[in-house]
Amino acid sequence: MNDTLKKPTPRSKLRGIYGFLPFGTGCRPTRCFFRTLQQATGNDQVQLNEGCLTWAPIHTMLAAGLYSYSDREGNIMSEFEMEQYLFDLRGYVVIENALNPQEISTLNALIDEQALPSPEESLRFGKAAGNAPECPGFLEWGKPFCDLLDHDRIMPVLRFRLGDCFRLDRLYGILMSEGMPRGLLHADYGATAPHSGSRPGEFYHLNDGSNPNGFMVVAWNLTDTGPEHGGFCCIPGSHKSNFKLPQKIADAPEQEPCVVIPGAPAGSVTLFTEALTHGTAAWEAMHSRRTLLYKYCVSQMAWSSRRVRAPAEVELTPRQRLLLAEPADPIRYFPSLFEEKIS
Repeated sequence: MNDTLKKPTPRSKLRGIYGFLPFGTGCRPTRCFFRTLQQATGNDQVQLNEGCLTWAPIHTMLAAGLYSYSDREGNIMSEFEMEQYLFDLRGYVVIENALNPQEISTLNALIDEQALPSPEESLRFGKAAGNAPECPGFLEWGKPFCDLLDHDRIMPVLRFRLGDCFRLDRLYGILMSEGMPRGLLHADYGATAPHSGSRPGEFYHLNDGSNPNGFMVVAWNLTDTGPEHGGFCCIPGSHKSNFKLPQKIADAPEQEPCVVIPGAPAGSVTLFTEALTHGTAAWEAMHSRRTLLYKYCVSQMAWSSRRVRAPAEVELTPRQRLLLAEPADPIRYFPSLFEEKIS
């Protein structure tokens, strides 16, 4: 096997579930970190070289002993373990530089070609499944939209949260212009869910048959969003709450310090669990907000009886087709998305 190093990737590409790797403090990515990248990308060639991710045979990386890292105090810990903890704690993660400028430009140009109604007329566009029609939605606008279905920057996070067997449940885009008001804070699962039966101020016991973290949202940001602009907002950690959202926070979230608007520049992707209390902050920026939302769930679940259908004019990969499959029991009737013959 050829051990030649090639295809350097800047360390800034390592944001997100893995965070920045502080190489200057003796940080070394873990075996789990590399195995996850290998499985998600289908490429068995991963190694670090002078602060950059490079591609080389996996056995070379393992032989180098890049299994763990030490912090400033010399404590040995797992990078992936740390990021799992932080995502589990907050209920969301923002991965910057997931898309390059050319990819952002291409997606925006394809949206421009659709002659969409103004945001004031329709906040959402390209809808499919859920409470929208059973159709391909914006997937039929071109291959660049389909390539986001199983983008290698999101698959490790989805796998960590949903396991090896999950599917695309529904999708839509969001378009906002300057001055548009905020939306309501909400959660689809957990104590704050509409039909949870929880009472204000009372401890909520999760029912045995429920799965509060079986749904994940992947939001691709095609324009800058954040505290100075608006867009996605949430209460970090609320996916673990056993108490219903207080009405005081719901009535004026912009006045509550527990509600944050994470910075998410164009080209970033925001992933969050649907059990997280989240919403849309008022849009203050002069530029428009453009976000593509892909909503995934464990393979045996579905939000409605409608499905996202494959686009007729785009050839999907085997894994992309599997993501659009009917709900089914994992492994027995819905194979792993990470099997070699599929991924």
